[in-house]
Amino acid sequence: MARNDQVIRQIIILQILANNTEGLKVDEVWKRLPEDYRVSKRTVYRDLQSLEAAGFPLENSDGKWKIIEESKKYAPPLPFTFDELSALYITKNFLKPLDTTPFAHIYKTIYKKIISVLPKRSMEYLHKLENTFSVSFVGTKDYSRSHGVIKKLIYAIMEKRKVSIFYYSFLHEWFKEYFVLPLHIVYSAGGLYLISYSYDAKEFRTFAIERIQELTVTNEVSKEEIEFCPDDFLNSTFGIYSEGKKVDIQVWFHPSQTKYITERVWHSTQKVERLKDGSCILTLCLNSEFEFLRWLSAFGPKAKILEPKWLIEKFKKHLEETKKVYSSL
Repeated sequence: MARNDQVIRQIIILQILANNTEGLKVDEVWKRLPEDYRVSKRTVYRDLQSLEAAGFPLENSDGKWKIIEESKKYAPPLPFTFDELSALYITKNFLKPLDTTPFAHIYKTIYKKIISVLPKRSMEYLHKLENTFSVSFVGTKDYSRSHGVIKKLIYAIMEKRKVSIFYYSFLHEWFKEYFVLPLHIVYSAGGLYLISYSYDAKEFRTFAIERIQELTVTNEVSKEEIEFCPDDFLNSTFGIYSEGKKVDIQVWFHPSQTKYITERVWHSTQKVERLKDGSCILTLCLNSEFEFLRWLSAFGPKAKILEPKWLIEKFKKHLEETKKVYSSL
């Protein structure tokens, strides 16, 4: 069995014991394990011994294993169990993209507190556990200069305050002032983005937070009933940008890409049709093609848009322009 399976199984065992304070026999622990992690009872016994040796406060009394009362002295004021602290600690690598945001010192303080309340042997175990997980991040952004903007946005969203922002647009290649109602902050593709309602455009607009040069929170509170649900908004996009009406997009993928396409959830609306030759057709309902076309470009000749026709023409133009860039080489 893979090392990761063993580690996860031991965390599950801690959860089982935390939920059964009177203690459980080995076979009772074994019965409560999910089928995917069901091993021999002897292996479960060795897991319990390993956890005890690692410093977790377990005891075996009359054949029953339980978390001993002494462990309470290690617990923080919040009623976290050892398995919860363990799971929380190993998530710290997932937060690395936010290390330059104003939230960083908060979660780093939390991890320091976890370290301070756990026994040394338990921390040695958690360090080993931490080394079984890695998170790869490409293109993360630097928010060290955006702390003030982020804090103001959070305040404006919570208080429903309208704001004025001075923003650099890549599309127009200049700075422009916008008057918007901030609605939601989203982390996507290595960056933080503001979803807002633009009073000038009368529609939702998305802004990259690091490109907001200045932000002023006004005293004007929004009284309009703007219907906005973060999940609905994001489910209509292929990322974070919303551009108009929803359309069905069909794409054919070469047989060599079928497994890659079918083993992932690309969008909540996706439908996949497998063809006899091993290829497949992916259908999505989106209201933005910008991020979708950028994603599709990576497949090269292994993918082809089938519908709608206007999107085919737009993508062909993009490919022709790309070809011109290389024509002189």
